[in-house]
Amino acid sequence: MTHEQQSTVANVITRTDPPSPSVMVRERMTITREDAVAAVSSLIDTIWNSPWDDNLNNKLRETLTEQMVIVLPADMKEELTTWARMFGSTCVEAWLERATEDKKQHSWIEVRENPLLWSRSGPTAILDEMEQVLDVEGVNEAARRRKLRALVNQMRPYIPQTEPGHQ
Repeated sequence: MTHEQQSTVANVITRTDPPSPSVMVRERMTITREDAVAAVSSLIDTIWNSPWDDNLNNKLRETLTEQMVIVLPADMKEELTTWARMFGSTCVEAWLERATEDKKQHSWIEVRENPLLWSRSGPTAILDEMEQVLDVEGVNEAARRRKLRALVNQMRPYIPQTEPGHQ
């Protein structure tokens, strides 16, 4: 490879930052019957006026979640069962088969990846600041403890929480 060719290749290759590590976030989610009914009742009502409207059927499929189905009242579950059978929504049918209880509220733990938590201002920056606070000389120890406590509290969102009794 000539020097000119090497120069051209070097211009094509660009250095990128490695992907940031991600953090798994556990969050307790709750849905109430009122929330679920508010989210889907108008769609269900509208579908019976225009049952062959693909846009409405797709919107209902996209809006419904298993958690919503769990808390819907019995009459809405019956309507959804009919709809799911008519339009071949096996996923919704399966949710309805499992949703036999009359629950007004449902909670679950959602685990998702949140890559934004490991930003440059995230835990690495907080740990760096903690080290600086520890290394500073001539600082009142009570003030140092207050600052470290504040930094520890800033770290808490980055640490996965375990449920009581599951340590």
